[in-house]
Amino acid sequence: PPPPSFFLFFSVFRDSSLRLVGSEMCIRDRVKGERLATLGDFYRPIMAAATTNDDRTLVVADEAGAVAVYDLVTGEANQFHLHTCCISKLHVEGQVAATGAHDGWARVLNLDSGEEIFSMNFPGAPVQAVSLDGENFLATGNYLGQVQLYDLKKHELVREYHGNTSSVRSLAISPCRRYLMSTNESGEVLIFDYESGDLSNQFKGFGIIYSGCFDESGKFVYFGDGLGCIRKARPTSRKILRCWPTHTTNVRSINIRGNQLISIGISDKAHVFDLSSGETLLDCAVNTKPYHRVAFTNASGTRLVTGCLLYTSDAADDRYKVEVW
Repeated sequence: PPPPSFFLFFSVFRDSSLRLVGSEMCIRDRVKGERLATLGDFYRPIMAAATTNDDRTLVVADEAGAVAVYDLVTGEANQFHLHTCCISKLHVEGQVAATGAHDGWARVLNLDSGEEIFSMNFPGAPVQAVSLDGENFLATGNYLGQVQLYDLKKHELVREYHGNTSSVRSLAISPCRRYLMSTNESGEVLIFDYESGDLSNQFKGFGIIYSGCFDESGKFVYFGDGLGCIRKARPTSRKILRCWPTHTTNVRSINIRGNQLISIGISDKAHVFDLSSGETLLDCAVNTKPYHRVAFTNASGTRLVTGCLLYTSDAADDRYKVEVW
């Protein structure tokens, strides 16, 4: 059947509940690890979700190449068909959202106007990593191991970063704009000088690495490996400073908001812990049946947004849902 409309209406109340009108919903109290709300049914898996820095807008990307944009204050929602197939990565910065997809395109959408402000095609090379530097530059990484930086205003290539020996899986630009980090399918973490493009540091031997990030100071890097561990290091040293055996499967995604580190395993759980104390703030099994195929998200405060498959007795009637925890 054709996909249902994304034009749903919901509102946030002072008591932290969330109401959704026009679609099946599931609402619970905001208790650690429990579902707060379900934001509608999808016929395709949700591949990524992210919120803007002001927490007003939720952006969701799916396997069919569509991007849904929800205003969490007014309840307005819009859908944009940016790609012809699976969206691999989504990154939101300010009021722009960047996507990379298996159709070989990287695109940037202005969330205020709905206008596509940048696009770049890599024929035969799925774009599996994107990272925005503010609203002016976009770094892309693709299946061929190419990492490139583009000027969004001038629509031109700024520089290339060489060194990846396999498909690039994630990119991150340090807040201080000194480094660019890439991870790949060979289990490598490469640290480049952001301005010159030179390779300055490298980590190897951790299995396929789907995601990595910097802390807000830019002094430390974090990445999740194929063993289910989250590792911490300095971008200038090859020494691993800390290792947290958080997951039982490969870490699908990792992100830092404030002093919280949020990670999701490919087939086990979502985990949030405090970087200072090491205290676990949230530990919920959102990636096991009936919540299969969770792909990340982004977290803010005590909320976590996930995409999952809700199994039914008839496989043809399975539904994919965006849920707020």
